[in-house]
Amino acid sequence: MKKFILSILISGLFGPAVADTKAVSKFRLDGDTLRYDTEADGLKKSFIHYADIDELRFYLQENPGISNLVLNSDGGYIGAAMEMGRVIVDFDLSTRVEKSCLSACVILLAAGKNRHVSQGALVGLHRPYWRQAALEEYYTDHKEEESWDNVFAFSEWVHDDALLSLAEYLEFMLDQGVEPRFLLSSLRFRKMLMWYPDRDTLAAANLITPNDPTVPNKETDGSPLAEISMR
Repeated sequence: MKKFILSILISGLFGPAVADTKAVSKFRLDGDTLRYDTEADGLKKSFIHYADIDELRFYLQENPGISNLVLNSDGGYIGAAMEMGRVIVDFDLSTRVEKSCLSACVILLAAGKNRHVSQGALVGLHRPYWRQAALEEYYTDHKEEESWDNVFAFSEWVHDDALLSLAEYLEFMLDQGVEPRFLLSSLRFRKMLMWYPDRDTLAAANLITPNDPTVPNKETDGSPLAEISMR
């Protein structure tokens, strides 16, 4: 239970949202492609959320011809993204970014069998983080239940559980073949200092599939990991 609540708060399961036909959906079916857009107008939760897990699974189960997932998201709950990533892997989908895929969205990108980024699209990474307001709210709501006598006892628990969450994130990304040094480099960046690696860096780290046929080839200097680009 603690793990579930923490992964909600860290930025870094409800019933399927498709049940509400009046609600604006983050998902849109386009032939063999499913589009996932957390930045669409009119959304109640404009970020990766636990409600999205069941909706993603619903679309894939009801439409077995889906083979591609197009992503547009500035991120959200890391726990939700991890579970959605496992669904993407299980359905053997390819992933593509046409606009931007930031923060927890990168987990969804990495889950793809083939992973592509359109020209001009952004992929941004940073380390997971807690918002101050979320920390205060969680401590206030659970200090009696967890027998935290003071904020230092709470801090000890946060430190331990955050490291476990980080380990699970790294394990997933490594299982997807992403280069370890690249992952470690991404952890150096706070949210406000988002890291936007260039295409060569992403390909060398195996976060995206090299030689995307939709992107013109260009010459490189042979050292794609040497440059870090910042937005």
